[in-house]
Amino acid sequence: MTARRCGRAGSRLGAALTALAALAALAALVLGDAARADAAAGESCLDGGVAAWRSGGLALCSRFARKTCCSREQAAALYASWVGTQRAGFAPRCAEMFETVMCMPCDPEVGLGRKRIICKSTCDAWFDACKDEFFATTSAVAGDTLVPCLQDAVVCSQLADFVPSGTALCATYGLSLGEDFCYDGSVDPEAVGVKDVSKSSSPSSSRSFANFRRKLYRYLQSQGKAFMRLPPFQQGLALNDISIFCIRA
Repeated sequence: MTARRCGRAGSRLGAALTALAALAALAALVLGDAARADAAAGESCLDGGVAAWRSGGLALCSRFARKTCCSREQAAALYASWVGTQRAGFAPRCAEMFETVMCMPCDPEVGLGRKRIICKSTCDAWFDACKDEFFATTSAVAGDTLVPCLQDAVVCSQLADFVPSGTALCATYGLSLGEDFCYDGSVDPEAVGVKDVSKSSSPSSSRSFANFRRKLYRYLQSQGKAFMRLPPFQQGLALNDISIFCIRA
């Protein structure tokens, strides 16, 4: 087993628990009960039975920003999860696959109950992209949850030492697999309410992320869930400066 000791010893995962809590709860979002009665708008999300809403501020999963069942709270949690992969220094392809999986509940076809499983090929691609990256485990959230190796983790090992395949990786997060009308991160323009997906804003856009960071911090601060460690956000902050605020558990 390939292992390394990361950072200082302390609370076992600290910030990583907060950052990856959204992934641990993702299965509950995807595998909910049968859809509730349609809302007045015509389509009803599984989570809360509210109409699928449109938002221009869903920066991380921007491909679904025009029509999604992700609430602002869920979007904030998903963003915090993504920050964990950035802080861990994952390779771009691994971070991209993490984003694809984390954005699953934001796909309107998932939120509306039309897709209830993740594609096995997507799980395999996720594993292949991340098998050499370092992770830690904790039993504090939904069993032995895998989280990126951050500074306050005591011992970390490569993903391939924890799980042998993409099937096992998705099962760790409680996701059901299949290949029949499953989620793979692709976008149906009609489903998400856009005529040309290629014209939608990129999640890697520096301006999009800068604006979203400010909105996310202000929202979390209003809920008593965040505080600053450095001066307030500015438009020109680099991507590496995402962690300048802390999210309270």
